[in-house]
Amino acid sequence: MNNLLAIFTSPSEVFKQQKEDSSWVAPALIVLAVLLTSNLVVVLSMDLEANAKMAQEATIQMLADQGLPEEQLANIPSQPPQAVTTVLSVSLISVAILFFVKLLFVALYFYIVGRIVSKEGDQQLGYGDWFAFASWVQMPVIIGSGLMLLAAIFMSSQGDPTVYNILALSKYISLPNADGLVLGQIVKALDLITFYTIGLMAVGFSVWTGRGIGPSVAISAAPYVVIYAIAMLL
Repeated sequence: MNNLLAIFTSPSEVFKQQKEDSSWVAPALIVLAVLLTSNLVVVLSMDLEANAKMAQEATIQMLADQGLPEEQLANIPSQPPQAVTTVLSVSLISVAILFFVKLLFVALYFYIVGRIVSKEGDQQLGYGDWFAFASWVQMPVIIGSGLMLLAAIFMSSQGDPTVYNILALSKYISLPNADGLVLGQIVKALDLITFYTIGLMAVGFSVWTGRGIGPSVAISAAPYVVIYAIAMLL
């Protein structure tokens, strides 16, 4: 329990302990529980009719951009709002699956990079160690999801769930392609917690590999830079 609090106040000490005896279960389950709870409240707070209307408008806009004639666009049937139970089930299952998929990829990325930058005599860290690392660096998500939960409780019902992310940069500055149908959702997900996570990754990577904080920041930020650059430019 101490480490679950210390990761926010003394992350380097937590990573030193985890390097000697890594464990992923506690942080992963806590973050997942907060994610699922926040998602549950957000879905129950959403205006599903407005959400269906937004989806309809986005579909029409996409088809219009592809050159579909106006007379055919006018004949596209409206989409009725989905049942709350359906949206909730799909949403919660998707959140759980995507969370663990993310952990797998983060662990794989740092495992590969860790092997590349390791020197002779360095402690060899296995994939399981980096999976634990990936779990611990997700802890800032608790803050972001907690704030989304509170926003969903106190704000009026919204059709777009991203509105509840009060830390999203797109709420305060104009970002390229934030209104895009698919990639726009990735752009809207860029928030202050993303930068917190990158910083935590950098601290942990520096502790685990002995590399300087500068290179560790660059290594930690690289995947995010690539993903968000693609989302904003396409």
